[in-house]
Amino acid sequence: MAQPNKFEFNLNIGGIDEEVISQAPKNWLNTSIKYTRSKVYAGLFRGETSPTVFVTKAAYLLRKALYTSGINAFVKSTVNLLDPQTWLYNTIFKGILDFSTAIDSITSFT
Repeated sequence: MAQPNKFEFNLNIGGIDEEVISQAPKNWLNTSIKYTRSKVYAGLFRGETSPTVFVTKAAYLLRKALYTSGINAFVKSTVNLLDPQTWLYNTIFKGILDFSTAIDSITSFT
């Protein structure tokens, strides 16, 4: 049996298709998240994150979602971390992708 990867990256497209990405997104380790406090609700909201660059199969799937559903496409990105004691993945990040700022190039999708 092969050793599983320490991290697992998933894309959930439209709430239906769950795809495990074999190649990690570029610069995902440099992702920064900014939290802001709501003056109305007095809670914390995730504000900005730095762009993540998807390549190969993930870029193809995101292009397909964008060009079939437009900027309102629903795609959830999940990063899981392997627990070496149980050999199960624990979710460490979940986020919904914002297609209004998407950049599609020949080799990647941001």
